[in-house]
Amino acid sequence: RAVNDGAIGKNLLEENLNFETSSQIKDVTQWDDVNDLIIASDLGVFDYSSIRFDYAQTGKPMIFFVPDLEKYKEAREFLIPYEPTAPGPKIETEEELIKKIKTFDSWFSEFSNVYKDFLHKYTPGEDGQASKRVNKIVFGIN
Repeated sequence: RAVNDGAIGKNLLEENLNFETSSQIKDVTQWDDVNDLIIASDLGVFDYSSIRFDYAQTGKPMIFFVPDLEKYKEAREFLIPYEPTAPGPKIETEEELIKKIKTFDSWFSEFSNVYKDFLHKYTPGEDGQASKRVNKIVFGIN
């Protein structure tokens, strides 16, 4: 499966990465609802954003572009450890990022166990049974 369309979000534009402007790359910094982008995407490229927890529910690949990870760790405290909550490759250079984006079908399966563990540990209630649990708690219906 080829990556036919791309989207560049706010942080990537601010970093002035060398992405060529084309009909395949779209500036989505002004998009109203990030959930639309989550649904429409084939994969997600994130830094330290907590959106990875929402994105993980799709089961789609995630790449973590973190060229400044060590500096970021020194400057801030994470509420929870970063590495176990980033279930995908951690990339430090533009070249690596572009390669991972182009080849995500070939490497994504390597992260299947890490991804499953992440979902189980950090989003255990996201199992498609939320309405059933609400009905049981509120109305006593099984």
